[in-house]
Amino acid sequence: MAKDFYSTLGVSKTASEAEIKKAYRKLARENHPDLHPNDKNAETRFKEVQEAYDILCDKEKREKYDRFGSAAFEQGFPGGAGGRTASWGPGQPGAGGQFEFGGMEDILQNIFGAKGRHKSPFGSPGGGGFSSPKGRDVETELSVPFRIALLGGSIDIELSGRQTEKLSVTIPPGVTDGSRLRLAGKGEPGAGGIGDLIVIVHVDADPHFTREGNDVQIEVPVTIGEAVLGATIDVPTLEGTISLAIPPGSSSGQRLRLRSKGGKTRSGERGDLYIRIKILVPPNLDDESRRLIAEFEKRNPFSPRSFH
Repeated sequence: MAKDFYSTLGVSKTASEAEIKKAYRKLARENHPDLHPNDKNAETRFKEVQEAYDILCDKEKREKYDRFGSAAFEQGFPGGAGGRTASWGPGQPGAGGQFEFGGMEDILQNIFGAKGRHKSPFGSPGGGGFSSPKGRDVETELSVPFRIALLGGSIDIELSGRQTEKLSVTIPPGVTDGSRLRLAGKGEPGAGGIGDLIVIVHVDADPHFTREGNDVQIEVPVTIGEAVLGATIDVPTLEGTISLAIPPGSSSGQRLRLRSKGGKTRSGERGDLYIRIKILVPPNLDDESRRLIAEFEKRNPFSPRSFH
């Protein structure tokens, strides 16, 4: 019976090698026997996907298939495959059933990880001997809110597969931009087991806070009166709003330190929170206010600039 290998992988007849490989990886993961033990439908589907990829990933085989169809690889066809198969039985990696490959080198490559001309899309097998290759590690990127990066927490992500899989990623406190987190057994399947998922962290910027290691800074605006006379104001922290006393006579740029209100480290230590004061002047002053400011200047002579 004629087989449509393009349809099996869900790609067009003009699909590129990269598109074929991408489709195969997705379908192989969805139907891998290690992920679906005792599921005959998944086992059959995986066999069909493996067979289609084995033909379409090889330039010569693909050309022969495009010309003669799947009959070119059936026993009795001139130059055909002669019915060569590799069996996966009890005690071998994977589950029961048979998967068709192009020849002995391909069989060794898929079963034992031996070097052959057919390269697995899950990556090159390990070193010497006949050890089964583990599935390829997969990378994904994750945006992490500023506060979770500093304090730690968890974020739910979704992985596409036979069914959408939701995972909870634990974010350790103090994680930095570009950090890599490893989730074991969440990568692509292989004869020797499933690879890992590598999560690359991108820390989101915060509209108010900046970061220096595990120390955090925030700029807090105050009025002239609050700066001159002192005041108690509300300021945000990573864990909520607190009341802060502004000392009388505070100047713009002055920093106040709140110990252990910054980010956390994996060992449980805390950084500090630095409050940087910024004095804001009202944009519009009436004549009486201007007169009072001028009187204030006369009563409090002060030269803030000294460049000598």
